[in-house]
Amino acid sequence: MCRGKGRWLLMTVCLMVVASACGEHDGEGRESVSIAHLRTLYRGYPITIAEDIYIEGRVVSDDRYGNFYHTLVLQDSTGGIPIRIDHNALHTLHPLGSTLRVRCLGLQLGSYGGAVRLGGESDGRGEVSDLSPADWARSYVTLGEVDNVEPRRVSIAELSARDIATLVMVEDVEIVEGGRLWSEVAEEREVHVVDGVLDTLVVSLSPYEELFDSRVPTGRVDVVGVLDYFRPHYQLVISSVKSLSPR
Repeated sequence: MCRGKGRWLLMTVCLMVVASACGEHDGEGRESVSIAHLRTLYRGYPITIAEDIYIEGRVVSDDRYGNFYHTLVLQDSTGGIPIRIDHNALHTLHPLGSTLRVRCLGLQLGSYGGAVRLGGESDGRGEVSDLSPADWARSYVTLGEVDNVEPRRVSIAELSARDIATLVMVEDVEIVEGGRLWSEVAEEREVHVVDGVLDTLVVSLSPYEELFDSRVPTGRVDVVGVLDYFRPHYQLVISSVKSLSPR
């Protein structure tokens, strides 16, 4: 009888531990904060998050062609933040439109070029380092199903700090390098778009795109991408050349 009671006690304790771990991983009992609030915790120097908080947001990046190397961009209704992760195919784990809950305790906030990032403790090469796959797996859960993400429609002049790390559509612009071969411009890693009042924006390209024999579109286009910032300029990071749509 005593042995039987001991086994039941051990099983009960184990179930309690498992239930507690599941609740922690799901964010139960922790404070949910907006991404905009999380970004305010950065005060100009790297900081390890000591509060047991979490954020929720939609994935708005796609690293399929290399433009978001080791970077996942998460966005909610208040803003967005890039997360550095040591993984070469994040789109296979977190397709565009996935919803994630991320536990921030122990992660590090830092800046690159003036834009706040989330990742691991600095390795001396920047204010944040890439999270290991194991550390990342302990930090997130996937919520719901993949859904479309609608970009905010904006002109070049309207871009502001609130748009950094969010998905935007810059409408009715012209590519300065229009007509050139993609194989040529891919080596330069960027093109420039200009609107009707001559405001210019850099669009970051991937060197791994496969449309080398085609030419950069001419005429008016709409461009969809994640806004990045490297002091003092904004730039638009696109997932692929398909993000440049002729009007």
